[in-house]
Amino acid sequence: MNGSPKIRIRSLNASIGSARVLKNITLDVPACSITSVIGPAGSGKTVLLRTLNRLNDLVPGFQASGEVRVDDIDVLSPACDVVAL
Repeated sequence: MNGSPKIRIRSLNASIGSARVLKNITLDVPACSITSVIGPAGSGKTVLLRTLNRLNDLVPGFQASGEVRVDDIDVLSPACDVVAL
């Protein structure tokens, strides 16, 4: 991978209520690439993708910790402008 990744995920954990959905996810996605997320039903694919664009904020009881950066913007920060994201 040349340069810094477009998306950088470090130690991402996510839960909805008491159900832990993602555990310690680390992933780099290079710019200008095609990346797929595959896995069985219920494995957390949708939760991962919805965490990138903060759509999980609308899910009651959703909590996330770790680091998610898109173009070096801290996506999980309360200061992140979700509309601009």
